[in-house]
Amino acid sequence: MTKLVRTTMTRRSSTAVAATIAAVAFFTAACGSDSDKTDSEKTATGASSATSSVSVGGKALDAKFETKCAKDGGTTVMTLLDAENATYGVLTVSAIIDESGTVQTAGIAGSEGGSNGLPYTAGFAPGLPGGSASAKQDGNTFVVTGEGIGARDGSNPTETSSFEITFACESIIGG
Repeated sequence: MTKLVRTTMTRRSSTAVAATIAAVAFFTAACGSDSDKTDSEKTATGASSATSSVSVGGKALDAKFETKCAKDGGTTVMTLLDAENATYGVLTVSAIIDESGTVQTAGIAGSEGGSNGLPYTAGFAPGLPGGSASAKQDGNTFVVTGEGIGARDGSNPTETSSFEITFACESIIGG
């Protein structure tokens, strides 16, 4: 693969992950924090017995996620955030699912944790090579699985990896 093609694919991957992170930032800010809710308020809004989690390439990422979920029209946006992750720094995970249940984008990004001091990224978006994703919903719990490309390894910026993301939403704002 030529350097130009690798650079272009890395830019596309980075753009998809950046778009997902922008959606995360928007909805995280808009949704506020659950820390000001009482336990009974959290339960009343549909707390799930599932736990939010992420695995890439079959390896679970060790994280303490804050989960936010919102719906606008037919689009559901879900985010996981561990702002002080020991391995990945600021670890952000998100997915956008349209009204038909199709995954529009899924991204996993850490401010560190990639090889050679690079950020850790993996993601899927339509049109990127080597990826696919699907979603299943059970109440307020969504499981997004698929394969995406990432820039976790500087020597192979278009490496593909399988991923599984569980979004255990206490509630879905606007839903």
